[in-house]
Amino acid sequence: MPLFDDRAKLEMIAQLAGIEAGASDWHNFFALASVAQKRFPADIYTDAEVLEVLPVFFRTIRGGKPTPEELEKLIHILKNR
Repeated sequence: MPLFDDRAKLEMIAQLAGIEAGASDWHNFFALASVAQKRFPADIYTDAEVLEVLPVFFRTIRGGKPTPEELEKLIHILKNR
């Protein structure tokens, strides 16, 4: 099992690095660990609203133009995270 798949090991590394549990850096650390494995952070999969707009997000960052409704929904979700 890769190191990044083991939450307990990651928590130990974060603590050793002096990252405070629950802090913004703590969440960023785990998000970056997921990205390093070319995966979405685990909490993304449990949020149906975020999953629904991921295709719009990807299309937008690739230069596609979302509909006004899609853009409004994406902005709403991003502002409320």
